[in-house]
Amino acid sequence: MPFFSVIIPTYNRAVFLKKAIKSVLDQEYTDWELLIIDDGSTDNTSELVKSYHDPRVRYIFQQNAERSVARNNGIENAKGKYICFLDSDDYYLPNHLINFYNKIKESNDQHAMFVSGIFEEAPSGGEKKDLFDLKYLCNPLIFYWENTILTPISICIHQYILKENKFIPEFNIWEDTHLWLRILAQYPFYYINDYTAVYVRHESSGVIKDMAVVKLEKVKGYIAAINHLFKNYPIILQHLTLEMKRNYIDKKYNMFIYQARINKQYRIALQLILFALINKFTWSNLLLFLKLPFHIILKHA
Repeated sequence: MPFFSVIIPTYNRAVFLKKAIKSVLDQEYTDWELLIIDDGSTDNTSELVKSYHDPRVRYIFQQNAERSVARNNGIENAKGKYICFLDSDDYYLPNHLINFYNKIKESNDQHAMFVSGIFEEAPSGGEKKDLFDLKYLCNPLIFYWENTILTPISICIHQYILKENKFIPEFNIWEDTHLWLRILAQYPFYYINDYTAVYVRHESSGVIKDMAVVKLEKVKGYIAAINHLFKNYPIILQHLTLEMKRNYIDKKYNMFIYQARINKQYRIALQLILFALINKFTWSNLLLFLKLPFHIILKHA
């Protein structure tokens, strides 16, 4: 039984995958297995993975079902005591797993969630991303809800927790935040104030593609995932109030409305503003409505 299972979900990203795999092979800590969950790729992903003859590298193919199902498939097949995630276009630095191992031993091997800092790499350069302010770690769930975004590459979680708490299959946007919040509400949390994984921003990365063109259905899926969390997991309501949920949803609407306006997707911006107003979120959305060019409002109303 390896100490770590590293799960990489991938779909038609063989061009990036090689670097991700190499970053795991180059780890200073060597007691790991790597599960590559191929979500129905039609490129040469299969041939690439099978060219590695390290018995710690495992390849699992599934019909295309999106990343939540792929990560759950990895969790079900994982043999490691602790599970880490790596996206196929990102990579680890060589000390990533050894840092987690040392922190886990320092915490007496608890059923817990561990998080490291990350570098963000972009064509214009790189920067360190502080995911948590150490002053506020007495309540990491509240701090996370209000201030930060956890990318899966920064996460390491005891396999017992993930066997009991999985990604919700019907959501492929905000699905990771949905899971991290559920875990933070129930289990201990440890933060490693070091930068051991690299999140790569490029033109085909999911976040950039989502913001390049705002799609109404994706925004609705985002809001549906938030509502699903509060409706189905009452443990969250012990820590997060319904007022906090309303403010959070309103903030997300504002984010997408602003991006749609920047993209000159005025019809989508108008639809989102009206949808937010109908659902009785704050009147700040009315101000966004009034910022739209008047002739656009008349044209698309």
